[in-house]
Amino acid sequence: VLDFADDLEFWMIKEINLEICCVDKFNTRRDHILAEVEKAKHIQQEVEVEEDFGDGYFVQYQRALWDLFEKPQSSFCAKLISLLSIGLVLVSTVGMCLNTFPWMQAQDVNGDPVDNPKLA
Repeated sequence: VLDFADDLEFWMIKEINLEICCVDKFNTRRDHILAEVEKAKHIQQEVEVEEDFGDGYFVQYQRALWDLFEKPQSSFCAKLISLLSIGLVLVSTVGMCLNTFPWMQAQDVNGDPVDNPKLA
């Protein structure tokens, strides 16, 4: 429904040019979806709870490390760490997939295929 509204706006077609039955259905569905989106935004804002690290000497460091690893939107360094983490997961996945090809596997002393030591 929202995509249809965007298409109408892009092509500069006004809602009054649509059939009356279609306009009623369109407006009802659009209003319902927009209301659901607003509800989801409010719920999402309420869900975010500030972590309590106590009153210790290292609280500021704990909070900084927590934000660095758990909230990539908190700083540029957090974004870099998030991208590095995703990159390592992708490289690991590609390595495991390559390790399944017979031409990439090494052979042990008995001639049986084993994982390539460079990829394992």
